[in-house]
Amino acid sequence: MSAELTELCEHLKKAGACEIHVLFCQDITNSCDHQLVVLARSRRHAQTLAHELTERMEKGTSNSPLHPFTLVGSEGWEQGQWIALDYQSLIIHILDSDTYEMYQQQGLWHKVPAVEYKTTSD
Repeated sequence: MSAELTELCEHLKKAGACEIHVLFCQDITNSCDHQLVVLARSRRHAQTLAHELTERMEKGTSNSPLHPFTLVGSEGWEQGQWIALDYQSLIIHILDSDTYEMYQQQGLWHKVPAVEYKTTSD
């Protein structure tokens, strides 16, 4: 996993993300290289994670590994059940627990190679 993705996952974990799954999409689609599926505790938590993440990525400097990412689109901020952030080569899905559980049961991402991100303290 790249340094950029590792730093991004670390930032999400520090912000309280319950689970983070990194999906490797390069061989499946040409729309992005990676997707992150992030579990939040609630809708409000999903909104907070999305806000903190976009703010962090916008403030990135040329020395920051998060600098290469530019937000090109987003959906779901108001409802907070499923917030999608499109950074071209990276798409981030932040889901509340009910929505996450529903899509996990349906196997939405089951054909995509993925790993669950764990910190060294996990």
